[in-house]
This record gives sequence, structure tokens and C-alpha cells, in this order.
Amino acid sequence: MEADKETEIWYAMRATYRREPDAMRLLEKEKMGCFIPMQYKISIKKGKKVRALVPVVHNLLFVHARPSEVKRIKSQVSYLQYITDTRSGQKIIISDSEMQRFIAVAGTYNDHLMYFQPDELNLSKGTKV
Repeated sequence: MEADKETEIWYAMRATYRREPDAMRLLEKEKMGCFIPMQYKISIKKGKKVRALVPVVHNLLFVHARPSEVKRIKSQVSYLQYITDTRSGQKIIISDSEMQRFIAVAGTYNDHLMYFQPDELNLSKGTKV
């Protein structure tokens, strides 16, 4: 498949050893789309409260590019890896509409936006969230 005939798709990827900021800079330099869900965290440094914007999930990033572009970058950057479905082994790809909705919420960096691990919630089908 020729690169100019490929369409850009969203890949869920990981940047090992917390190098997602490095990966984002590289992808932006290559004119590829990238999104890292971020949140503000308060930490204490030298006795003072410091508010910093940090990744919600370390190592996670979403890349928006043509498959051949992602393959090329991956061949140059060993720490950038596809996230695959454990059952099927297929690369995790997210539709444009789902990513647009996710970015609309997760891209606000709102202090009131809360993230939960699945084991932190006791939800059943039909529960309003």
C-alpha cells in the first residue's frame, strides 16, 4: 500500500520507561498527531506544594498517523511500542469519533475530572456515570 493512499488512524501505544514526553516531541517533529491524557497532581517538593501536569497513565500515548509512518518511526525508536489486544493479538486502534470524544474530555485538564481504576468502582450494567 502506498503511503499517500493510506488514511491516518489512532493507535494506542506505549513509550517504555516513562518516555511519553520524548515520544510526543518526536512525533510532533515528524508532523504526526499525538495525544497523552494528562492531569494536574499536587506534590511536595522541598516543603512546598507544587502543581504539575503529569500523564494520567504512565507510558500511554495515542498516535494519529498512517500505518507506514508509524512503522517507520517504530523502526527508529525502540521504546515506542504498539499496545495489542491480549486475546486477539491485534494492535489496538481507536476510531476518530471515539478519540474526538475522549480528547474533548481528557484534554481539558480540569481539576474536577476524576480517573478510576476498574477495581476502584463497583458498577453494574445500567449504572449512570
